[in-house]
Amino acid sequence: MLIKAKPFWVIGIVILFIIFRSAEKEKPKTKTRNKNESANRWVEEKNKKDSTRKADRDREDEWDYDEEIDDLNDDLGELKIKTEIKDIGNIYSYAIKGKGTIDIFSKLVDQDNEKAKFSISIFDVTESNKRTEIPCGDENYAQDGHLFLSREMTIEPRSAYLEWSDMFFFPKVLLVPAYRGKRKIEFVLNVTSIDTKFLKGEIKTKKKENLYFQTNTEIEINYEEPGYSEITEFEEDVTKNIIQLGMALAYSENKMEQQSLDVIKNWINNEIMWKNILLDEEQAKENKMKYSFIMNNTYQLLKDKRLSMSNIIKELNNKTNLTKKYETINLLLNIAGADDKLSLAEDKLLNKTAAALELDLERFQKMKT
Repeated sequence: MLIKAKPFWVIGIVILFIIFRSAEKEKPKTKTRNKNESANRWVEEKNKKDSTRKADRDREDEWDYDEEIDDLNDDLGELKIKTEIKDIGNIYSYAIKGKGTIDIFSKLVDQDNEKAKFSISIFDVTESNKRTEIPCGDENYAQDGHLFLSREMTIEPRSAYLEWSDMFFFPKVLLVPAYRGKRKIEFVLNVTSIDTKFLKGEIKTKKKENLYFQTNTEIEINYEEPGYSEITEFEEDVTKNIIQLGMALAYSENKMEQQSLDVIKNWINNEIMWKNILLDEEQAKENKMKYSFIMNNTYQLLKDKRLSMSNIIKELNNKTNLTKKYETINLLLNIAGADDKLSLAEDKLLNKTAAALELDLERFQKMKT
């Protein structure tokens, strides 16, 4: 019996030995797999955090901070700027872009919390040795009535724009030089302390400790409309033309409605008379008589069919800009809507006038509706 059983006993030992070795080989694989799973989870969590951190960066952190920037300084050079035309929300705008490094961290004072003021001043420099600031009536893009852009930015060591990056925007229509034709426009970037004041685009207090950095760029534009100096020169002519257009629309059905006349009078009071509010009583009286005469004379010309609409349009196209033309068409729409209805004659004249003034007809239709 023992002799017969011996082969089975030997076989049993061999089987147990094989099972034991197999189990020993599996242990390291399990350990390695656990390590890999832990590493993968760590990478996923880190990527998630990095992604969230990147999404949360706001405009204050637009600079690149990287140890490798030190190696790129020679290629980047100091911060420089340039301008491009961009379509932003269907509005053609000037984009001021920056590229390069700026080493001003050591200059920042404690009370500014490592921040600096970045400001863009814009000048007409067509005439040699003369800087002329650009007037601007939009408070969102102006300071003291002149085109000016400014904001605060956080600065850290090794701050840089590694590629051309947007810094400022403003609508193209706001850049109105002194005169029409080819004009040279200068953009000046000033990096200063937070409390630095500006007057007409220039630093009001030129202390060395206030100005950290300055650079500029120039462009040449071909401005086809009257410049702001010409607009001032032609202001009375343009006002007369606008009043005549308003009267013509009000008389489009061969009768003059009082509601339409009231709209024209209110426009004269709000848009024209307030500018002369500091005039003495006698001058103000003369001004009022002048505009009353224009309205009465235009009414007589309309009745006699002697008012030349083509001459009025021609003068407006030569003596005013696009902004004023849209103001004019807005007045005409208010006149047409004074009686809460738009007649066929009014609609025809409005469409003809908008086309003759070379307005964007799609925008005009939106204004009309």
